[in-house]
Amino acid sequence: MISVIIPTLNSGDTIQNTLNSIFSNGFPRELFEVIVVDNGSQDRTEEIVRKFPVRFYKCLKRGQGPARNLGIRESKGDIICFTDSDIIVPKGWLKKISDFLETRPDVDGVGGIVLSPIQGHKNNIQRLVGEIYVQHQGFPSNLAKTRYLDYKGSLYSANCAYRKETLEACDGFDESLWNHYYYHDSCDIDLSWRLVKMGKRLMFNPDIKVYHWAPWSLQGIFRQQFGWGVVYTMIKKKYGWQARVFRDKVWPYYDFLSCLLRSLALASFSSLQKGFLRIFYVTSFYLGRIFGYERWKNERTVEELQQEKQTRFSQTKRGK
Repeated sequence: MISVIIPTLNSGDTIQNTLNSIFSNGFPRELFEVIVVDNGSQDRTEEIVRKFPVRFYKCLKRGQGPARNLGIRESKGDIICFTDSDIIVPKGWLKKISDFLETRPDVDGVGGIVLSPIQGHKNNIQRLVGEIYVQHQGFPSNLAKTRYLDYKGSLYSANCAYRKETLEACDGFDESLWNHYYYHDSCDIDLSWRLVKMGKRLMFNPDIKVYHWAPWSLQGIFRQQFGWGVVYTMIKKKYGWQARVFRDKVWPYYDFLSCLLRSLALASFSSLQKGFLRIFYVTSFYLGRIFGYERWKNERTVEELQQEKQTRFSQTKRGK
């Protein structure tokens, strides 16, 4: 059996379409279950969800990690699929996941591409931002193995599946990777990296697709990208990425300027509106990274500061 787990928070405008797409997927009904985990919605989310044959739970601990982990604990399937409450899955989505894992017993998890819908956009901004999102993600175009500390080919929780025994082996999602300012986290990327480090085999399959609606206003773009920028900093902190000495001190600013210059170059080949949106998109993301970096510096513990001081002292001695 397959268990599809969907965390949700105030998704009254989108979750009906998500559930409709799952239940009209063409996969035998007796072979899958849907678990919706609500994280404190204040709108009509619960009322809408209860119209569908799903198992509904409430998670009191805020964050997508805790909600997904609750879903895993309550699941009955031996394959656990994850998607989000604003995703549309195409027909055959569950069958492709099931067939892939059935024919590849050596694979512990699989994920796929997240695309913008071809039509039905609220306005031109939503259509263009969807295109920009896919371009910036750089999804692999062929079957690829997920690699440690590599975003490209990592499994996004909007479109992925794991064997349940695999998730149990690593205790599920890291619940600490949650941005308290915006409802975003990086625990899906973290999960795939931890599993690869454990020796698990994860694959990115671009044939397994879902569709995600992009923001349709400047406010929505900023909120999404700023939040993603903050949690990007959080995962860098967890994994202790080290760069060259100069970049290690100014990495969010350095990367912001380099990415902005690339975006300006791309904008020159785009329409005026798409060029502006691309620059706004990138700027919002890197402002989030800078905000997260500054907050991280202020929140570092005494132990972390002492460790850094000791490291600098040791490096100085070696230099002499």
